[in-house]
Amino acid sequence: MIKACSSPADARFVLDLLLQLNRGGGPKNPEPLQFKLTLRSYNQILISLSKFLHIDDVKTVYLEMLADKISPDMSTFNAIVLAYCKLGNVVEADLYVSVRRANLTAWGSGPRRSA
Repeated sequence: MIKACSSPADARFVLDLLLQLNRGGGPKNPEPLQFKLTLRSYNQILISLSKFLHIDDVKTVYLEMLADKISPDMSTFNAIVLAYCKLGNVVEADLYVSVRRANLTAWGSGPRRSA
């Protein structure tokens, strides 16, 4: 469903639907659903939103991902950086590159330095 988005309206519809399900249903379904987005799902959403330059939605999804305690990976940051670069906002893109570098270094998989 996420990869099939061919327009900004499709991407927005899928985003709203998946976030509603991820939060536990909606007004028509009072019972909480057992549905949580995975890292792969979040990344596919970010890629789709980046394709259509929905930068505010990209930020929202990224923050929701962090709130769900899903650790971003290289694909996450690539999608976000790509969106900012397409908009010409290299400063903001560099911010996410810095966050990625800090995470990789903190996780022990950052660049190795020779002694």
